[in-house]
Amino acid sequence: MKKISCSLIALLATATVAFATTTPIDQLTFSTNSNNEIVITGGDFNITDLNIPSQINGLDVTTIGEYAFTDPSFGNQILISITLPDSVHTIEQFAFFGCLNLTSITLSNNLQTIDLLAFATCISLESITLPDSLQTLGDSAFQNCSSLKSITLPASLQTLGVGAFSVCTSLTNLTIAADNPNYKSINNVLFNKSGTELIQYAPGLPATSYTVPSNVQTSVLPPSHKIPTSSPSPYPTPLKPSNIKPSLTAKPSNPSPSQITSKPSAVLPSLAAVPSNPSPSLITSKPSLLPPSGVATPSDPSPSPITSKLSAMMPSIIAPPSNPSPSPPLSLPSVTESFLTAATSHPSPFSAMPLPSAQLYFVA
Repeated sequence: MKKISCSLIALLATATVAFATTTPIDQLTFSTNSNNEIVITGGDFNITDLNIPSQINGLDVTTIGEYAFTDPSFGNQILISITLPDSVHTIEQFAFFGCLNLTSITLSNNLQTIDLLAFATCISLESITLPDSLQTLGDSAFQNCSSLKSITLPASLQTLGVGAFSVCTSLTNLTIAADNPNYKSINNVLFNKSGTELIQYAPGLPATSYTVPSNVQTSVLPPSHKIPTSSPSPYPTPLKPSNIKPSLTAKPSNPSPSQITSKPSAVLPSLAAVPSNPSPSLITSKPSLLPPSGVATPSDPSPSPITSKLSAMMPSIIAPPSNPSPSPPLSLPSVTESFLTAATSHPSPFSAMPLPSAQLYFVA
C-alpha cells in the first residue's frame, strides 16, 4: 500500500510539473480553423521556453501559423526552446523564422508538414530530430541555420523543397533513412532515388569542389555554379508605388504620336500637351490626343491638308507653321515587366539580414 501511494504521488508530481511548464494560453494568440481546430498565431515575445498545450478550450491544437513567433523588428532573440505536442501536424511558413537564440526543438510525433522558411535563420540551432511522420519539408525550411551540424531525413518524407538546408555552413552530415522510397544519400549528398537528380549537397563539407556523377541529369545547382561570397537576402522588400512613380511621370519635351498612343498606361495625361512643332500627321490623324484648350484658330487658315480637317479636331488649336518639322524620335523611360514585378512571391520580413558567406564549385 505504501509503495502504491508513493508511486501515485510521484505520478501526480510529474503531471503537475508538466502542467506548470506548459505555456499559459494568455501568453498565446490563436484562432479556430474550418475544421474546428486551434491554430497558434503568435505569442508573447518574452517567452524563453515555449511549450504549446495540446488543447485550448477543449479543441486540439493542430497548427503553428505563419509568422507566429517571428519578431518583425529583427528576429526573435528571446526564444530558446520549443516543445510541440503530438496534436500538431503542421508548421506554416516563417513560423519560427529568425529565432536567433533557439537551441532546442522537440517536434510533434505526428508532424506532417514543415513549410517554407519555417526555421530559417535559427543560427544557434545545432541539431534537430525530424519525426517519422514528416511528409513535406518546404523550400528553404532550415536555410541559414549556420550552426546545424547533422540532419537525418525520415523514411516517410515524400517532398523535399528546394534549398531546404542551403547556407547551413556547418552541416556536414546529411543522411536519409535507407528505406525512403523517394530519396537517397551518398556521401552526404542527397539525390532522388534513381540518382538522376542532385537535390542537396551538405554545405559544410570541407571540399571546395564536387564532381557530379555522370548519371545525374538535373541538379538544384547547375555545373560550375558558384555560391557568391556575399549573399543578399533572397527575399527583398517588395517595390511600392512610390518606388516606381518617377519613371512613370517623366515628361519628354516632344513626344511622338506613336509613343503616346502605344504607351497609354505608362504615360500620364500631361504628356498629351501639344509639342512646339507638331507634325501634320499628329494633328490630322490623332485628334483625340489634343488638349481641350489652346490658342484660337487664325481667321483665315490656309486650305492645306492640315486645316481642311479642322472639323475633326478640338475647337481651338494653334495653326502649324507652313513647313512643320516632323517630331523627333523620342525614347520614353522604359517600364519593364521585370521592374514592376521585382517583388518575390515569398517576401522575408528581414530583407536586410546578412547571410554567412560560403563557396562551392560544381564541375561536370
